[in-house]
Amino acid sequence: MACSYCFVKDTNEFMKLAEAERYLRFFLRSAGKEKLLYLYGGEPLIYFDFIQKIIPFFYQQAKKFNKIPSVIIVTNGTIFYKKISNLIKKYQIKVMVSLSGQEKSHNLFRPLKNGQGSFALIKKNLKEFFKIVPKEDLWVSYTLHPKMLKNFQLDLLYLIKLGFENIHIEPVQYTPEVYWTNSQLNKFKQGVNYLFNYLKKNIAKNRLLFNSKAIRDLEILLGLAPKDNFSYSLYNNLRVWLGSKLTFSHFAANLGKKQPFKRKLFQKGFLDFGEKFGQKELKKIFRSSIEMDSREPDYFKAGQKVWSIYDQACRDLAQRVILKSQKNKSYKRYIQEALERAI
Repeated sequence: MACSYCFVKDTNEFMKLAEAERYLRFFLRSAGKEKLLYLYGGEPLIYFDFIQKIIPFFYQQAKKFNKIPSVIIVTNGTIFYKKISNLIKKYQIKVMVSLSGQEKSHNLFRPLKNGQGSFALIKKNLKEFFKIVPKEDLWVSYTLHPKMLKNFQLDLLYLIKLGFENIHIEPVQYTPEVYWTNSQLNKFKQGVNYLFNYLKKNIAKNRLLFNSKAIRDLEILLGLAPKDNFSYSLYNNLRVWLGSKLTFSHFAANLGKKQPFKRKLFQKGFLDFGEKFGQKELKKIFRSSIEMDSREPDYFKAGQKVWSIYDQACRDLAQRVILKSQKNKSYKRYIQEALERAI
């Protein structure tokens, strides 16, 4: 595909199996009993031969380290065949499909490399994903460009009508060609509030819908995950890239020298991450990954604003759900289900 806003630059680099295995051993040695491995790209299913080697390795090593493993594949949905189906069923892999609502919205910014829209191909494959992945393990990733805002609510309702119960929303951020105006920020806030009000209305009817960010906030508010940004990012947001690069932000690894991020955080010693780097050094890496300053371009600041709106809405939803659960069994049941779906 050739998504216009993609944060991944196509460098034709490829991760070697030995490098992936080092990452996985490091991951499994880190704190925490339950270990969720994300596979995303680019498009991970292009390299299925590679994936079908590292997933069994991950499960074998998890047993060795006495961990509970699970895997989620984030895919653009353009690739599906029987071997993929067999692997997903064998390891009960969670799947997140990128689909930006209705056809006219999706194709606007997510074409194939030949220029044609990708919607029809994805919708065809989506039927197969629904057959093999339980609904509680199937997510949709809705990437929202500000020029899609006029269809925001209709797109969300369309995804729910397709059968998705789990919705991840990703407003486009930190891309030079994308700037969120104040008017667009207000429309975004209205759309998110619409979805969350819809979600709350359906809890009493036992028609449960879930949002990934709101679930994370439930975990934090219930004391199941760290509260401060640094500890939480170490707990739930560690990202690895080619060349032994490790960051706290998926935007950091590909940004140029003029941006306020360090392009390469460190090259050596990441297998000794917990021992070699103390809290002071870790926090320095954390700041270089995600913090912004006054020298940032306007589009960076606008990206911060749209995320702040989303962050606050998700936190408000989580707080409301917890408050209602104290007297309402439907909300209490909702929290239990939400925590089981956490990604």
